[in-house]
Amino acid sequence: MRSSVPALLFLVVSFAACKTQGEAADPGAADKAPSAIPASPAPAPVTPAADPAQPPKPPAPTPVKVLTPELKASILAAMRLNRQAFQETAVLARYGEKRPPATHPAFVACDLPRTSAGEPASQYPAAKARTTKRVYPEARIVDCLDTRGGLDGTRAKPLAQHYYCGLPGFSPDIRGCFTFQLRLSSVSTERSAIDDDGYLPDGTRLKLRKAWNFLGPDPAKVPDPGAAFAFCATDGRPHEITNAVTKKPIPVATIHPTPTRPTCWIAQTQAPIFQGLLGGVIDLPIADQVAILKEYYECSRIKGKVSNTRFKALCEIDVSVFK
Repeated sequence: MRSSVPALLFLVVSFAACKTQGEAADPGAADKAPSAIPASPAPAPVTPAADPAQPPKPPAPTPVKVLTPELKASILAAMRLNRQAFQETAVLARYGEKRPPATHPAFVACDLPRTSAGEPASQYPAAKARTTKRVYPEARIVDCLDTRGGLDGTRAKPLAQHYYCGLPGFSPDIRGCFTFQLRLSSVSTERSAIDDDGYLPDGTRLKLRKAWNFLGPDPAKVPDPGAAFAFCATDGRPHEITNAVTKKPIPVATIHPTPTRPTCWIAQTQAPIFQGLLGGVIDLPIADQVAILKEYYECSRIKGKVSNTRFKALCEIDVSVFK
């Protein structure tokens, strides 16, 4: 079963938010002008007709800089839902959490298959893929956290990076589809990555290199996040797929004959949090961001129960770069 995904407007550019600055008019300019003999009123300025091809831009959102109990609850709920939906069973057991039921509306609407035991499975069409457990390992999260995070090469704020790294890179291709379309060429010339657990239609398991187009006309600017998100929510299939072993191209429709819509999951469950954190609109004090992450990971409880390397990545957050 598939359903349409509501159209979403991504509000700003990247984790670090390439901000547009405007100049405010001087409110005292009229008082500073010299007095003069009254003259005939000037003709009213002609207002140009609106270009029907260019819809008016919405007003810039007001930054959210105060952590309310409601906002904190929404952020934690989104992060926990992502963990419960996609991460390893052992991680869920660590936190006393359970999988959402296979009948969860977003699983159904976004065609996110579950095994007979309710575990996550691959989105590849092959029956073997859709009946084989496939989780998003916590080790991949740690790898993701080892990067700068910002699509424009800047350091992502802690909460945005940890939230984003908690989303799967492949199957569903949430980070794969969205990220590879937005990176600056100066950050990474790579527009592809290898999925170690790909499947051919006959159920053959193999490594697939997936590539997504660079959407922006200017390689020096982060492309339009709204266009990238919309594509990933309505289609999302890679633009190129290659057998990672033989290097031979495979027609995309052979692997994914229908849209995969990886960010449909975001649209259905947490669009305001995704847009707010990654767009820089939710811009909380660093101390509040760290406090949310420590509560999410339950750092005081897991110390000594995970490796030192993992604990450092999850809980020992270096905030000096933001001071």
